[in-house]
Amino acid sequence: MDLDAVTRKFVETCREYADHVGFAVVFGSAVNGSFSPASDVDIAVYFLGDKKEAFELLKKVSGRLGERFDVKLFSFSPSTLGLRL
Repeated sequence: MDLDAVTRKFVETCREYADHVGFAVVFGSAVNGSFSPASDVDIAVYFLGDKKEAFELLKKVSGRLGERFDVKLFSFSPSTLGLRL
């Protein structure tokens, strides 16, 4: 899968879950110029809602995107605490 196809799939999925996603950040090889056909796409997602809802959405989004995407839950990590103030 090339980077354009990966981007399209990511955008489609974000639109599908738009009501539940505060923001998503793509990082790693997909943005630093080292993406290759063997690369996965690293994504951190800030889901709206409580922890249970966020983890359920994480499963759904990960399943929708497939194994080429490594989706991390950003919603409850300490680094986002300041964003909620």
